[in-house]
Amino acid sequence: MEKQISYCPKCGYLLSGNAPFCLFCGTPVSGSTAASEAGRPPQPTETGASPCVGHTGAQVFFDPSQITGSVLPVKKKRRWLWCLPVGIAVILIAVFVSYRFLAPPKVIPHDINEIKGCPEFYGVTFGMSVDEASALIEVEHKVRQGIERSAAGLENENGMIFLKEGAAWKLYGIPVESVVCRYDVLEMESVYIFFSRKETSFQQVTDLFCEIYGEPAQLEKDYCIWKGKWTQIEIMDFTDSNTNGREITVRYAVPPSSKFGRLSFDGPAHDPCGFLDHNHVFDRLPEYFVEGLTLEEDYSVEEIVPTVEGYESFTKYTLYPRFDYFGVEAGKTAITFDIGENADAIEIVSYLFLLDEENVCERMEYMKEQLEEIYGEYEGCDYTSILFDEELGFEHYETSFEDMLTMFESGQQGIYTISFRNADGYRPVLSLTIDPKKAYYEGYVSY
Repeated sequence: MEKQISYCPKCGYLLSGNAPFCLFCGTPVSGSTAASEAGRPPQPTETGASPCVGHTGAQVFFDPSQITGSVLPVKKKRRWLWCLPVGIAVILIAVFVSYRFLAPPKVIPHDINEIKGCPEFYGVTFGMSVDEASALIEVEHKVRQGIERSAAGLENENGMIFLKEGAAWKLYGIPVESVVCRYDVLEMESVYIFFSRKETSFQQVTDLFCEIYGEPAQLEKDYCIWKGKWTQIEIMDFTDSNTNGREITVRYAVPPSSKFGRLSFDGPAHDPCGFLDHNHVFDRLPEYFVEGLTLEEDYSVEEIVPTVEGYESFTKYTLYPRFDYFGVEAGKTAITFDIGENADAIEIVSYLFLLDEENVCERMEYMKEQLEEIYGEYEGCDYTSILFDEELGFEHYETSFEDMLTMFESGQQGIYTISFRNADGYRPVLSLTIDPKKAYYEGYVSY
């Protein structure tokens, strides 16, 4: 029996075997569907082709001799697959470019005691001439002001280099409003970096500098400072009438103590300047230590004429470097040299310090204990009144350190002296002066 060939009654495609539906259009079919749809089996035509009835009633003719197998729909190629590696490559390139050119540079830490200038601003250093600094600064639109007149001999004219308005520069990704390099005559002595409050905050700038230089020496809500041997860095968030409070200022400056080239501040706690050691203070004149300093700014000179008979006049030199002494912070300390009228060298050297009414007892007791560890137990305590009494004159008597503490607490005016044993030819003395109006509590350790 000849095998019957069946066609889809809807689209006319050849049906494959006993397939339950047309593989081209999906129309459900059965073994006799093709014949039942037309009412009779398909009949050959005059051309030898077999007709098949479509869904419109029109006849579609196929030549069975030309059919060699089932006709299947052509699958579409998945052309989107090639986009996947290209997209990944584009994303990786975008991430790299963003990190390389848009991300803030890596913070470079520094030792505050090793820098001498502003490493963050093209590595400019204090003492540079304007031409040397200009060669380092790569930002365009830099300008000079006042330098020419300074070079011409007008020593009171300070020069500066600053960024012209609109020049762009960032400090580790934080936009900077302006930068100023100030000059003391012809040598750079400070660098100011100004930030706008619209771009950053005092806390953000402080956190950045803590990352660079570590913990500051002093930190307050609107001020902090790092103190180095050659450079002092301050961050200030003060209201300025000139800027309407819009700026946060970072100042790199030469610390006051660095001007005192003949002094060092790396000695022991009781003698940080090494006067009793390598500085040989008792073999020198005061001029050796004040050479290069500015009178009335870095030091002062005072002629002392005693009112008590038996004491000769002497000259007191007072120097104002910034240094800590026995826990008393810089700014409240100083150094004095006393030299007699006919002396050929310094006779007395003293470390001065200011105390507060609230901490005077604690500080004096601490200093006494520290000196006792070095020189042994103190030998005696004396009190001298500052006020003159017509009957008693200047009251003077010996006392104990415990009684002194009681007098400190009450704020009794006078000069208090604690003496220690002679050591290597000099006699250490710890002293405190309380002003009659309690306007100040000034102490000193003398040798």
